[in-house]
Amino acid sequence: MFKLLSALALLSLSTSCVAIVAAGAAAVGYIKYTENEASMDFEADLDDTWEATIDALRDLEYQVNKDYPHGTTEGEIDLADRETNVKVELHPEGFTRVRVRVGTFETDDHKRRAELILKGIQERL
Repeated sequence: MFKLLSALALLSLSTSCVAIVAAGAAAVGYIKYTENEASMDFEADLDDTWEATIDALRDLEYQVNKDYPHGTTEGEIDLADRETNVKVELHPEGFTRVRVRVGTFETDDHKRRAELILKGIQERL
């Protein structure tokens, strides 16, 4: 009986670990927050990350045109009316970094709003 319970415990532990790894596969790291700016790296190309960024912003009711343009290696969305700035940057190491700044000063609400945007991007990639 003890062996059976041990085996089931190990199985459930390994299953949950796989689920956690699979859920976070698109994100290279974690949300980093410094000087009123949150950032996250994604294992995705610029176009896919840009589209996920636009969709995440639209889901959070930001007024962003679906066809908002970006350059060859980077793009920026400046939403002055919502005090939000988003930069999407392709890096030569093979990942795309998204940096989000909400408001002028570091507050818990600005941090929360920036993290919601990054989590929305992560869910789409």
